[in-house]
Amino acid sequence: MPVQGLQVGTGLRDVTPPPGLAMSGGLRPRKNQSGASDPLLFKALALRSGTVTAAIVSADLIALTRDVIEGGLRLARERSGIEPGCVIVACSHTHSGPYPCSCFGSEEDIERSWVATLPGKLAEALAEAVSSLRPARAFRARSPGVVLGHHRRVLLKSGKALNTWHTPPAGEQVVGPCGPIDPELMVLRFDGEDGKPLALLTNYALHVNLKWGEQYSADYPGVMAKVFREQFGAGCFHVFTPGACANINGLRRWDETGQALAAAAVEALRKAEPLGDAPVLDCAAREVAVPLRYFSRPQTEEIERLCGAGGWQGEGDVFFREHEALRAAGEKAVTTWVRAIRLGNWALATSPGECFVEWGLKIKRESPFPWTYVASLANDYVGYLITEDCWRQGAYEALNARSAKVSWQGAALLAETAVELTRELWRRGGDGK
Repeated sequence: MPVQGLQVGTGLRDVTPPPGLAMSGGLRPRKNQSGASDPLLFKALALRSGTVTAAIVSADLIALTRDVIEGGLRLARERSGIEPGCVIVACSHTHSGPYPCSCFGSEEDIERSWVATLPGKLAEALAEAVSSLRPARAFRARSPGVVLGHHRRVLLKSGKALNTWHTPPAGEQVVGPCGPIDPELMVLRFDGEDGKPLALLTNYALHVNLKWGEQYSADYPGVMAKVFREQFGAGCFHVFTPGACANINGLRRWDETGQALAAAAVEALRKAEPLGDAPVLDCAAREVAVPLRYFSRPQTEEIERLCGAGGWQGEGDVFFREHEALRAAGEKAVTTWVRAIRLGNWALATSPGECFVEWGLKIKRESPFPWTYVASLANDYVGYLITEDCWRQGAYEALNARSAKVSWQGAALLAETAVELTRELWRRGGDGK
């Protein structure tokens, strides 16, 4: 007989690698010099309502490909019974960690013995979360005007774009940002039977690339978790999912950003709304074949333009190497996953790469749920998911590379699939109150 009411469980595994590995997040690797300033973790939040069990996992890594994630989900099903299609694994995209896959660098940058431990650690975190399920109540909150980032692409008067870390060429005028930001911070709070917070789930669209340096770090989500423990008690468990943040960079230091987001979340929770004692829990998943970019675009000229701009002089070899590696592979499409979970009239849809904010806003706008959010870098990594405007305007995200190979049409297909999954979940359960 299914348990009545909502249950919540948590599980955690430390995945911090040994000191001295190559670190990802830049055009070229840098070496870890002195271990970790704070740990890299897999944090699993399990949910059960009625006959359905689902989970959301945050991973303090720049990305994970589907082979690693699916290996962990197969083990998790064996150990806990949770279905892979009901699990969202979202990487934070911290730029202060090692190379977990070859999307960002060469094979020699990857410590394969460490990567081999990740499926087992993921399964252990999920099994622990499922085994610790206990009665809980859910509350939702949001803060609509948290401005801690900027659109990192600016439009020039010529119609071309540059990233904000570049200096415009002489005579070129910046006419404004290429697009919007998403200033909404989402928070779910799960309280135990004693009324104290068991776990918090947050979602915000801001690139996790603020700390940098030569130590492993979870960056600003790690600071948020620390503040929440101080605010709600040492047992408060925090899971962070990055929103559609591929083209949104920060305005402050990592520590200031984490503190500001945590403060905004705490303030929003003062007006939190209950999700009900037995909210509808449901999951949907779809495998999608996504077309890749084509090669008629004059990438040589674009690489030379960018590497001639202030900020990337002498780095052209990196981009030419990546472009040619993609050409040599000869792939026309990649198959990946899109997933969605609903809890009452709240929904979380996924994107399997670095989702542009424009796609995230489309998903939020077209979903039938009044509370809809996007978890980027979830259940796979297929690179930057750009818009048609980005492809036409150029700049970093429009260069062909292993971390930027999906066409804008493919990105549009992934966004539309996410919308369709939210509509499917809505049809099956109505408003879910």
